[in-house]
Amino acid sequence: NPPDSPYPVTAEENYVAIGVTTTDGKPLAECRTAVISAVSTSANKGLVVGKDPEAPDRPGHAWQAMKVMSNGTTPVQVSRVNCTITAPALAGMRYTLRDWLWQDIGQGTVGPDGVLRLKATAPVFMVLLER
Repeated sequence: NPPDSPYPVTAEENYVAIGVTTTDGKPLAECRTAVISAVSTSANKGLVVGKDPEAPDRPGHAWQAMKVMSNGTTPVQVSRVNCTITAPALAGMRYTLRDWLWQDIGQGTVGPDGVLRLKATAPVFMVLLER
């Protein structure tokens, strides 16, 4: 978690959402370009979400009664992840790591085993892939 994260991920939550999609409409094994998003959570610094006092009380649907109380400000704070993505269809693709501001922060090539490891030591927000 970044310092002062408005919603830090706790050890009990310990999750990551990974999305891999092609950007040229072809199947993953045939695509020329693709993107990977592997993010735990992100929020504007100072974002505050709370219960909307005008929302009906619906047990089991508490998230529907939530309201943004303050949008916060930039910079966006991204909780980083360590993860290993194994997808043989990605083997040999060149990748560029980008942060939240879309700045290049690293490059490489996915190995012949199709394994790509992302480390939480870098503020990776998006991985761009090309053949």
